Amino acid sequence: MPITDPPTEADLLRARLRTQRRFRRTEALVAALTLALVLATLLALPPDADQHTDEVTGAITAIMVLIGLQWALTLRLGWRVYDQPASRALRRKAPFRGWWFTPSTPLLAVVLALPWALDGTFGTKESIAMDLWLLFLLFLMAAGLGLLAVPTVLAPIEMLLRGVATLVAARSAADRREGTGYLWGAFGIGALTTFVLVVGAGANFGTSGRAAWGSVVLALLGVPLGYDVRSPVLLWVGRVMFYAALTYVVVAVVRRRRASRKTTAES
Repeated sequence: MPITDPPTEADLLRARLRTQRRFRRTEALVAALTLALVLATLLALPPDADQHTDEVTGAITAIMVLIGLQWALTLRLGWRVYDQPASRALRRKAPFRGWWFTPSTPLLAVVLALPWALDGTFGTKESIAMDLWLLFLLFLMAAGLGLLAVPTVLAPIEMLLRGVATLVAARSAADRREGTGYLWGAFGIGALTTFVLVVGAGANFGTSGRAAWGSVVLALLGVPLGYDVRSPVLLWVGRVMFYAALTYVVVAVVRRRRASRKTTAES
């Protein structure tokens, strides 16, 4: 069996530059395809559609979904390019450069919708600037949701698939530990996402950011102060998840300390 020399730093650098060029072409292609689908969605609107019809609402929703999917896909592909190889020296010599087309998609989608906005499809003809601004905010929100979907949805699904594939093809204990680690990671991220959604749907905290943390803690502790209950059932589900996670952490810490004391005593 022939022995091949390991790749040199110059080889890895060229490979990284090729990967970045492929990503930039892929990003441009995905952005162009997204805008083409946005235009097709707008062209499918009936001539007599206005802001009060279901067709316009469906078109705006479809465009938001397209932009969200585009941003999620581009971020996932871009992160893989950034993360490989893991050498910091190579990252300094060939830093990740991309996202030239993706950030402009919400604005370009508004530009494509301009003729319909001028015709009064998305609002009144007397407030064109406000109609376009609202469209831009909706498309920008869709982009943000697409970014948020990567760690909350795509990451656990990918880790779950990798874990199952690794366990199926496992040939050693190390492979089984790796597969189990992927599954635990997918479960942890999925549980955290579910917990946030359940607590957010179960109570209205009135504020956001750091000011809401105190109300969240009070809601989890059952203290009726600083929040309004939307759904008692969902709020109790969030509390059960919180106390289950807290119990797991406490038990894990106690076991680790006992194991450490036992090792120290034996030595």
